[in-house]
Amino acid sequence: MFDTLLSLSEQFTGSVKLKIGYCLNGMHKGEACSYCVEVCPADAIVLTGDVFSPLKMYQARCVRCGACVSACPTGVFVQPRQVEEQENVTRVLEELQDFSIELTCPQHPGNHVSVAPVDALVGVGRCLGSLPLSRILAWAMSTEGDLWLNDSLCASCPIGQVSQRISTTAELANRFLEAWGKKERVRLVSGLRDGGGREHRPDFYDGQQPGYSRRDFFKALGRMMFRTVGTIVEEALSTPLPESDSEVPAERLRLRAVFSAMGEPKVEEIELKGLPFASLSVSNSCSGCNLCVRICPTGALTASVEELWYSLDFLEPDCIGCDLCAMVCPEKAIEVRSILNAAHLIQSEPVSLVTGHLVPCKECGVPVREREGEESLCHVCKVKRSSRSGEIYDLLDELGEVVGPEQ
Repeated sequence: MFDTLLSLSEQFTGSVKLKIGYCLNGMHKGEACSYCVEVCPADAIVLTGDVFSPLKMYQARCVRCGACVSACPTGVFVQPRQVEEQENVTRVLEELQDFSIELTCPQHPGNHVSVAPVDALVGVGRCLGSLPLSRILAWAMSTEGDLWLNDSLCASCPIGQVSQRISTTAELANRFLEAWGKKERVRLVSGLRDGGGREHRPDFYDGQQPGYSRRDFFKALGRMMFRTVGTIVEEALSTPLPESDSEVPAERLRLRAVFSAMGEPKVEEIELKGLPFASLSVSNSCSGCNLCVRICPTGALTASVEELWYSLDFLEPDCIGCDLCAMVCPEKAIEVRSILNAAHLIQSEPVSLVTGHLVPCKECGVPVREREGEESLCHVCKVKRSSRSGEIYDLLDELGEVVGPEQ
C-alpha cells in the first residue's frame, strides 16, 4: 500500500498550499468545521484546537489528490495545478456534448473498458474526489446524456476514503438539477445493478489532452454552428472570475455563475441540511452592532448606513452555513436554516434581513438600531443596567472568542 501511495503522490502533481487565515476554526473557538479532515485519505491534516493555528498539514503524508481543496468551504487549500486540469477536462467535454460520458481517475485500467451505458470515457487526470460541485454540475448540464463517475475502484484504492466525497457531490448535483427542473443525470458506476451491463470499449479521451477522435470530427464542426445551454454554462465557468473585495471563495463564485446560467429554478425551496449552504433570518432584537458582518468569512453578510437608516443585507449564494454569525450575535437575533429559497441562489444582489433607524445608546452614545417597544441601549449597557455583574464578564468572554482576521 505504501508503494501505491507513493506512486499516487508522484502522479498527482501540484503541492497544496494553505491560506490558514481563512480556516473557520481560527475565527471562533465554538466552530467545529472538519470537512478537510474527514475527506483526507492520508491523515495529512490535523485540527489542533488552537484558534491561532487551527490546523496542521503534513506535506510528507499528503498524496496531493486535491480532495481537501474541493471540500473546504472557505478556500483554505489551494492547488493551482488542479484548476488547470479541470479546465482541460472542460475543453474536452465541450466536444462531446451529444454523448453520455464516464469520467475516470488515473487508477482506471488502461484497457478503457466500461460496464456503464456510455459513449465515451474521459480521464480527468486526478482523483474524482477532487472535482468540486461547480464542475460536476456544469459538466452534467453540458452533455445531452448522463454523466457517470467511475468510483468502482474506490473500494480497492488506498485513498478510497474519498468515495464518500464523490457520492455526496453527485447527490448534491442531482438535487440542484431537480430544483431546476432537470432530470437526474449524475450517476455512479458503483450504483449499477449486478455490476452493470456488458463490457464494451467506448472511445477514450485524455482529459489533459484536449481534442477529439476522428469519428467525431464532423460532428464537432456541425456543433460549432449553434450553442447549447451546456456551452453557455461552460463559458460561465471558463470566464475569469470577477474581482471581489470580500473573501468569497472561488468555488462559490463559480457556483453563482453556474446557477445563473441554468436559468430560473422550478421550486420555491431546497433542503440542504448538513451541507455548506444556508439561509438566515434576523429577529427585531438586532441592535445593528455588526459583529455578524465582521466575522462572516465569505462576505455573505454586509451592512449599509444611509442618513442613519441601517440595513443588514444577505447574499444567499455566498453563505456556507458556518453558524459563526449566530454564535457571536449578542442579542441571539440570528437563525440559521438549512432550507434555502431557490430563487435567491441566482441573485447577484443581497436582500435586506432587517432595517431601521440608528439612534445613540442612552448610556454610552454608540449607534444602535431603534427597536419598537425597547429602550435604546447597546447590549453591553443593557447587561450593565441589569446589575448582574457576572453577565458583563460572560459577555466579554463571548466577544473574546472572536479572534479571526479583521474583515
